[in-house]
Amino acid sequence: MSAMENVADDLEAISATVAPNSMVPVIVGSNGPLTPQDLIRIEMLVTSLGGTVTKSSFDSINGYAAMIPADKIADLAHDAASMHMAPDRRVMPTMDVALPTIGGANAGPATPALGINLLSRIDDRCRSRSRCSPDRA
Repeated sequence: MSAMENVADDLEAISATVAPNSMVPVIVGSNGPLTPQDLIRIEMLVTSLGGTVTKSSFDSINGYAAMIPADKIADLAHDAASMHMAPDRRVMPTMDVALPTIGGANAGPATPALGINLLSRIDDRCRSRSRCSPDRA
């Protein structure tokens, strides 16, 4: 595998457009769970490249997150535990207010019945208000 073959295109683009010593947040995926020895070795490698490991494990993927200088991304890509590298983007919640807004804060996880529950609540609210027309339920 070539040095940047396992690096996402958008991470390559980011590393090419920022200053070489700019710290870039990355997520590095591995092909299996990392052992404690792997984590120690990775921590030492990332530190030697001028970066820091910011999260050593995830519940949903095998891998870790790090801040690494842009010009060291290819070096980190050479590591045997680096199966795939992508930018670690900030994720913003978008539906975090949906259930409280519709009065479903205690509805629990989304289920197929939630849609029916929602329609029932809207219908109940319309019946109690004279301003709702029959076609708005």
